[in-house]
Amino acid sequence: MQIKGFPTGIQTYEQSKTEKTKADKGSSQGSSQAQSGDRVTLSQGAKLHQTAMKAAGNSDEVRMEKVQNLKERVADGSYQPDARRTAEKMIREDLENWMGGATNE
Repeated sequence: MQIKGFPTGIQTYEQSKTEKTKADKGSSQGSSQAQSGDRVTLSQGAKLHQTAMKAAGNSDEVRMEKVQNLKERVADGSYQPDARRTAEKMIREDLENWMGGATNE
């Protein structure tokens, strides 16, 4: 992410706000000075995550009753995941990815 025009040094909020107001008034009066704004750039990983979340949201495979049940169990404290089983699955998946899917179960 690139932030242009970020105040350097010690500058109070009021000083920054006053300068911004002056700049806004100048640009609204037909100033020929180009405005520079903030720009956000998403990483490839973020773009992939965004695409995956959209696809998951549009999927018919999401079983809302199961999701709701899990939410209720988490909320009331009755959901107790097996940490060892979760860790084993994470390690197995990592090994499969590392070895190209050549592990046996």
